[in-house]
Amino acid sequence: MDNLEIERKFLVERFEPHLMQVKSVHKIRQGYMFLDDTKEVRLRNKDEKYYLTIKVNQSGIVRQEFEYAIPAADGDRLFVSAIDSSPIEKTRYIVSVAHKEWSVDVFHGENEGLMMAEIELDSVDESFISPDWLGLEVTEDRRYRNAYLSHTPFSSWNSKSE
Repeated sequence: MDNLEIERKFLVERFEPHLMQVKSVHKIRQGYMFLDDTKEVRLRNKDEKYYLTIKVNQSGIVRQEFEYAIPAADGDRLFVSAIDSSPIEKTRYIVSVAHKEWSVDVFHGENEGLMMAEIELDSVDESFISPDWLGLEVTEDRRYRNAYLSHTPFSSWNSKSE
């Protein structure tokens, strides 16, 4: 099926971009216009461009994802009028490891101190090389989804290791 996102997510133990094959760096701000247990509509501002993304949860690490570029003026207006929680702010590093791209997100603002890496796969059972800077896998832990972090930021968690 088209528009499938197959993704695994991990905490980052240590991040030393000067020692990695960083392909690009992006400033990202995003918020949620609609959110429930099975669907989300996200507004993202990435490097001065805006995107509207619809994600539909399926099972495990597989979700349907549809993303559309929108005009900057519309994105600015939607951030002001349609986002009900604090936006997620992060710097995303695209890092090459063994011919695969990893997205390493370093969070700012209310999620400061959190670093996560994700890899998009072609199939659920695709193998990949885990870089030595990866920590615990959090793919199945909903607390580490950006949608959750938008209304329950990392800084508000009682115990970071729960």
